[in-house]
Amino acid sequence: MARGWHPERIPQRSDDHVLVVGAGRARLEAARAFGPRGYDVMLAEPPQTWVGGYRETTFSRASNPGPGQGLAGLGRSKRCPM
Repeated sequence: MARGWHPERIPQRSDDHVLVVGAGRARLEAARAFGPRGYDVMLAEPPQTWVGGYRETTFSRASNPGPGQGLAGLGRSKRCPM
């Protein structure tokens, strides 16, 4: 029986953008998972709960860092006023 969904197969690159609001565990995983699949991902976090000292971080078409590794190497990061 064949499955219709194969998460191990990464589709072609996409020009779509994804905004992930908040940096809880599930949202950090979502941001990490979208990058290798070709999406430009922006992770936004309120100033009271900075993640790694950044209020906004953009991950641009990154490779999968693997479990347990940080998000810092996924793309460019910048501070921005909120």
